[in-house]
Amino acid sequence: MACTCKFDGDNKAPAGLEELMCVKVGDHGEGKTVAMMEVKKGWKWSEHMKPIVKTDSCQKAHFGVLMSGKIKVWMDDKSELTIEAGQSYYIPPGHDAEALEDIKGFEFADNHATK
Repeated sequence: MACTCKFDGDNKAPAGLEELMCVKVGDHGEGKTVAMMEVKKGWKWSEHMKPIVKTDSCQKAHFGVLMSGKIKVWMDDKSELTIEAGQSYYIPPGHDAEALEDIKGFEFADNHATK
């Protein structure tokens, strides 16, 4: 997929998934990053990412804003969440997710280690 993201740098999507997703990262130092993401309808974590990361569910937390599209999230505890365009979200570790529509959004991270 051709990225329309305006961030500097290359598409950070895992190898082989560039047709389904575009991820560009802005690094603001000290572990603070923002990722601009575009994901095609039909992408599903358990189908596309599980074979790469080799865990039963996504063990990363996600904090962001969905600008367009719709995502369905299934938590390990069997609860479900649907995120729609215009909504902010926090998804804790232990989930699966699927793009129900083409999506665009931003995710934020503050991985600054405190001493």
